[in-house]
Amino acid sequence: MEWKVVKCQDVIDIRDGTHDTPKYVNVGYPLITSKNLKNGSIDFSEVSYISAEDYIEINKRSKVDKGDILFAMIGTIGNPVIVDVDKEFSIKNVALFKLKNSSVDPRFFKYFLESSIVKKQLERETKGGTQKFVSLKVLRNLKIPLPEIASQRRIAEILDKADEIIRKRKSAIALTEQLQKSIFLDMFGDPLQKNQEKVKLSEIAKIIMGQSPKGESYNTQGQGVPLLNGPAEFGENCPVEKQWTNKPTRICESGDILFCVRGATAGRLNWANKEYCIGRGLAAIRPSGSNKNYSEFIYLTLEQLYQYFQDKGVGSTFININRKEIEDLLIPKIDRVKADKFYQYAIELRKIKYKNTKALQESENLFNSLLQRAFKGEL
Repeated sequence: MEWKVVKCQDVIDIRDGTHDTPKYVNVGYPLITSKNLKNGSIDFSEVSYISAEDYIEINKRSKVDKGDILFAMIGTIGNPVIVDVDKEFSIKNVALFKLKNSSVDPRFFKYFLESSIVKKQLERETKGGTQKFVSLKVLRNLKIPLPEIASQRRIAEILDKADEIIRKRKSAIALTEQLQKSIFLDMFGDPLQKNQEKVKLSEIAKIIMGQSPKGESYNTQGQGVPLLNGPAEFGENCPVEKQWTNKPTRICESGDILFCVRGATAGRLNWANKEYCIGRGLAAIRPSGSNKNYSEFIYLTLEQLYQYFQDKGVGSTFININRKEIEDLLIPKIDRVKADKFYQYAIELRKIKYKNTKALQESENLFNSLLQRAFKGEL
């Protein structure tokens, strides 16, 4: 049976959150923005809070209920999330799809929003330069290929199973990382302990501060060198290429530790898996001389010091960690006997992680294949 094609606004109630910036408070209601939509869920760990008055005002037109779908409208557009929490919050620069009285299955529609059909429609309509955004009008006019509700649910169940495989692969990778951290702490202890002999980070590593190229050199067509401006391009372990520059400034190398130096994400880390141009929101940390094998030691030490960077960043309202602060950072002096032993553990764990990562990529390829077939009516 041929599917009918309908406009989104004809079958779903679509709204959006505030576009204003309310006054933030220390204690209040969470304000969810695009950056809080991650990996299919809402991340409440790094939210700003608003007053009860602003919460009530925003929610007059965009109250979020369980079962609704949220969709980022600015920055990294998309990342749809089915709301499965009872927590009270408001939204800003986030679209709200309310399907309670709709003929559209929420899971089917969430997968539809992840499909290439939607991405192609949005690519034609997305506005903005480096900060992309999509309007509510564009979302309301999205065209949905819509089968009967029973077919929608069947397709959603197939995609749910494929998605569950991906989640299990990611869980296996996370367990490997947790094991490595556990071994690290058992062997070296907490880097913040005061009774340890310390050395400056600059004694064992070279620090390369990022420098942003000119905006006119940016492109999304893969021309030049992949550009990293900050954590927006960070993946679970290695960066995700989103934009490029044909006039690179500062270059990091494969194996460098990527370190966020600005804003609320100061101290966050990723591994460079190839050469990238790094903007001013990042620094690259490269073990020097005889310390080449101790990347994991340095990485995990920095990871344990995340809160230190949040507390010690220069600037009262905006964290900005400078080169000297990174170079002068005191970390435990490397016990080379222990560090060499840890390096051997790290090699074995890296092999396990590589195997799981490869399986994850295969699972994601399968999911993407099923996703594209689903909305062509081929499942």
